[in-house]
Amino acid sequence: RSFTDQLIINWREHPSIYELALHGYVHPDVRDLLDEPGSTKPPLSAQFVPSREIAGVVQKCHVGFVGYVPTDQNFHLISRASGQLVEFLRLGKPVIACGTTDLNDFVSERRVGIGITDPSQMPSAITKIMDGYQEYARNALKLFDEEFNFARYESGLLKFSGLMPSDEDVRT
Repeated sequence: RSFTDQLIINWREHPSIYELALHGYVHPDVRDLLDEPGSTKPPLSAQFVPSREIAGVVQKCHVGFVGYVPTDQNFHLISRASGQLVEFLRLGKPVIACGTTDLNDFVSERRVGIGITDPSQMPSAITKIMDGYQEYARNALKLFDEEFNFARYESGLLKFSGLMPSDEDVRT
């Protein structure tokens, strides 16, 4: 799972510290938690957000949250494979990474966010990010451009795949 249930519980305990909105797939157990009588419910999109609308959703937030439970080695090594992370970075949004994957160290070392192991650490992580927001946001954009911006690699990939002639082929 992705810590969504724990995040909701923490948000209910600290509603004045941060706003929470959920988008995309919500596990049935989490829906049950949301539907508890008398409980506060964060804004929730009823279905998947179409890919062409994701940037608009992300643009509305100040800080992104990405949580992964490492169920196998693939999830443990998620830092360079998280589409959620890339979308936040692309729009200059600092990230809180939750879990015990390499993503926590990655966001902290690159100063694009804070790594936490439990949603109970959200209030302090948010405070730290907001105190240095401009630097985290600037670093997020820079990291996206340096490592995740497909346009930087496009011609090399096309040459590698044979879909674009190499410099050597052009000269001959």
